[in-house]
Amino acid sequence: MRGYHLSNAQTGRTPATHEGSDPMSFDNEPNVTPDANPDGASADATPEQAAPAQPEPTPAATPAPSDPTPAEKPIESASATSSSEANHSGPGAYIAFAVVVVLLCVLASLAANALGNLTAEIGGTVVDQIESGNGQDDDWDWGFSAGRDEIDPDDDFTGEVSYESAIDYSYDALWERASDYVYASDYDSADAKVTETVKALCDLDDDASDELFDRFYDAWGDYDDAPGKMAEAKGIANAAKATIEAYKIPAGIDAEAKRDLEDARDALVKRWGRVAELCDELSTNGKKDADDLRAIDTEASDLASKAGGLLDDALTDSTSNR
Repeated sequence: MRGYHLSNAQTGRTPATHEGSDPMSFDNEPNVTPDANPDGASADATPEQAAPAQPEPTPAATPAPSDPTPAEKPIESASATSSSEANHSGPGAYIAFAVVVVLLCVLASLAANALGNLTAEIGGTVVDQIESGNGQDDDWDWGFSAGRDEIDPDDDFTGEVSYESAIDYSYDALWERASDYVYASDYDSADAKVTETVKALCDLDDDASDELFDRFYDAWGDYDDAPGKMAEAKGIANAAKATIEAYKIPAGIDAEAKRDLEDARDALVKRWGRVAELCDELSTNGKKDADDLRAIDTEASDLASKAGGLLDDALTDSTSNR
């Protein structure tokens, strides 16, 4: 049974007109298309009427960075920098570098010449000293008392001198030794007893000379203590004299070689006797006579060279007479 149908006039509604339908027909209702938006769908819509799920969006691929244009690429300059100023520096940098190199070469050459001149000057001085007497000049101080009342090398050590000057003087007796005049090659093929005697006398002379030098060295460092050191040096000289004088020349030696050994021993005894006199003069403070000191020193040093020559003669004589 169809329900009561109110007229349009009674409802006040204007009927909707659809293409291809009878506006007066109740059966021809308009087809309502469901809303595509799921959120706006009717609450009593069936699953078949729901809109299909939308696919999730795919993220867009990040485009690969393009290569920098030629203008963007760094340009390596000669100085290994990318500074635009350096790239346009031109030949100035090379010229500056060349100037620096030339200056360094000139400085190196000047330094080498200066060093060569200095070496030549020092060498010439040493040669002059050697040629004037093995570097030992009577007036040369040797610098052991630098800064004190030392002797001027240009002045003669003569007349009355101060005690300090007498101590500072370089006495030849300190440097001369009998062993300096005995040649090592002369020991070859020499008689065994002669060789033993020569070595024994040289050792006694060398040992005493070492102790004597130590006492003078101490005196050069302290004038106040110099008299005591010279007294000790006197005792060393007297002990060396007594020891050498008591040395017995072995028997069974060629007569000529034996005579050389005895004369050498006597020369050493006299040498140390004169050294003892020199030390005795220096063991008391006060003014000294430089001429007397030099005379004693000259005799002592001459006796050392004489003894050395006789010892060397004993070696050669024992070799030729075997």
